[in-house]
Amino acid sequence: MWRGKFEEEYDKWLRWCDEHGNIIPTGRECAEQESRRAEQESRRAEQESRRAEQESRRAEQERLEKERILKHADADRQYFERVLAQMKALGIEPIKK
Repeated sequence: MWRGKFEEEYDKWLRWCDEHGNIIPTGRECAEQESRRAEQESRRAEQESRRAEQESRRAEQERLEKERILKHADADRQYFERVLAQMKALGIEPIKK
């Protein structure tokens, strides 16, 4: 015997069990379990989506940082090439190590 609510009635009920003694859920219980499972799956998918978005933002930030570093390196190279050209124009040879 099982005490609980079935079809909006709270009472003692005879419940079906499998060969291991596990109570077989009612249709409503099955639907509730499926609803909870679907909600959990939805939350998991939302979390995965947020994680993927964060990873995408991190990768974009990394790409932008590399691009910024390369621009600065290129600007530095151009500056030193101009300084070197000016030094050579003045007859100054840089010391090579």
